[in-house]
Amino acid sequence: MLEQKVEGYLIEECKKIGALCYKIKLSVKGGPDRLIVFECKSYFVETKRPVGGVLSESQRKLHKAFKEQGVKVYVLSNFKEIDDFIEYALMSL
Repeated sequence: MLEQKVEGYLIEECKKIGALCYKIKLSVKGGPDRLIVFECKSYFVETKRPVGGVLSESQRKLHKAFKEQGVKVYVLSNFKEIDDFIEYALMSL
């Protein structure tokens, strides 16, 4: 399965719950793929293909920098992880 299918599933699942799901391009190398806004909360999401999808060095560095600032980047690589993420977002209301 390609990363594009994982990302497409994320978009569809966000639509189902009324979340905004924006493709983002940060002006820094390694930025996350998506910004999801749902019920006054925002989430950075990086999508990867299920098999062989690994974070690049620049992504690992940026995710670490975000974490040091208290910001989590969710890395989702299959439909189950997306379903779990959507459930988490709904439970966080």
